[in-house]
Amino acid sequence: MVDMLSRVFPRCIDNTYRGHTLALWLFIPVVVVETGIALGTIFNGAAAAQSADGIPLDSFGAGGAEAVVALFAIWGLSQLVFSVLGVLALTRYRAMMSIS
Repeated sequence: MVDMLSRVFPRCIDNTYRGHTLALWLFIPVVVVETGIALGTIFNGAAAAQSADGIPLDSFGAGGAEAVVALFAIWGLSQLVFSVLGVLALTRYRAMMSIS
C-alpha cells in the first residue's frame, strides 16, 4: 500500500516539475477555460441554465428560477475553487501535477 502511494503522490511537493513538458503546456489552457466557465456560471447563471443545460426558467415561478440561478452560482464558485488550485499548482507546486 505504501509503495502504491509513493508511486501516485510525489515525495516532495515543490516547484520542480518532473513530467512531460507538453502536459504542462496543455494544462494551462485547461485552467484558463475552466476559469472562464466558472466565472460565466457565477455571473450569468440564468443564461448557462437556459442555453447550456436547457432548463426552462420561464416555466418556473420567480422563487424557483431564483433557486436554480443560485444553485448555478454556487456550482460556478466550486469550479472557481478548482481553478484556483490549478493556478496554484502552475505557479507554486508544479510537483503536484506529475506522478513520480
